[in-house]
Amino acid sequence: MKKSIAIQETTTWLTEIVIGLNLCPFAHKVYTENRLTLDEIKYSEQALLDHTNDIISNLLNPDSSTTTTLLIISEGLEDFNFYLDTLYALEESLKSQGLHEEIQLASFHPRYTFEGVDPTAVQNYTNRSPYPIIHFLKVEEMAEAIKAHPDTHSIPAENIKKLNKLGLEALLKLYHTPKTT
Repeated sequence: MKKSIAIQETTTWLTEIVIGLNLCPFAHKVYTENRLTLDEIKYSEQALLDHTNDIISNLLNPDSSTTTTLLIISEGLEDFNFYLDTLYALEESLKSQGLHEEIQLASFHPRYTFEGVDPTAVQNYTNRSPYPIIHFLKVEEMAEAIKAHPDTHSIPAENIKKLNKLGLEALLKLYHTPKTT
């Protein structure tokens, strides 16, 4: 089965930027051990709800090898603030269901901008992706990965240093379809 453009571009971003630049020291192992699932939807509240339920069921299934899922929203969450509102609502839903102790969310968006940071700053690219993505992780797996890493607190600062050294122009060349502010 042929992969969609969104899944192809996200895979390229994952392999060339996230793994290639080692922005996430945990991603390579999950990717090479085929414990990562990429899923795609066009946003609607119902589509997000349905896919979230499926993703959580799969992650919590003891027979599943998947430990992390990237839910790519190929249409409908282009506005960064609306994306954040949607993400926060999803996090609150996980908390209200008591699932926040089992499932953790991370966020990536083409227009990701850290609060108080110039939108054109290269450091925003630590969380920029070709499409809006909600990253579902098993808390247990993440805790084990963190224990095995010598200094997880230094990861964000090291990533900013890497991207500043590389520079915005070179970073954008790594994207097949660069998205900017």
